[in-house]
Amino acid sequence: MRERVVPLNLGFEPETGVPAPFLIQNEDDATLVFGAWRLEDRRVGVAVLEFTGCLIAKFGYPNDEALAGSPLERHGLVPYATQEVLDSSWVRSLEAQNRIAFPKSHAWERRHFVITLHDSTFECLATGLATSFAADPLPEVVERIVNVKAASDPPLVAAAIAAARRLLGRFGR
Repeated sequence: MRERVVPLNLGFEPETGVPAPFLIQNEDDATLVFGAWRLEDRRVGVAVLEFTGCLIAKFGYPNDEALAGSPLERHGLVPYATQEVLDSSWVRSLEAQNRIAFPKSHAWERRHFVITLHDSTFECLATGLATSFAADPLPEVVERIVNVKAASDPPLVAAAIAAARRLLGRFGR
């Protein structure tokens, strides 16, 4: 099979302006929050993508203007979209790396997700994805998510809330 990027029809798309993405991650899961448009009524809100069984994640470069230089672009990667890479070379590469230490290891059941935003791209290998869309302001959504996670690691969460407030204050949100 050949690596290819396909759209995920989640009912919303990333904002093309400044979606102010925020990533909350631990060893097992990652939650990406960003400004989005709901497709059914073009309502502006906040997308919440919860990646379960997150093995690895990348967040940052490339931005929308540099996507043409991404190796995934020739396989269908597009800007301002939620997408999945089928037959991912990233998964295959990590499986090969793992077999050096564990020669009898089996193929991983991980999906390769890619979310392309205005100033950044998020990629991860995870076992699952749950999504929601909120009409509340982005800082409130982030704080709510962080508070839910507080039960598992209160000191880390306090630091995350402080960082979220500083970052989101820069965007006037």
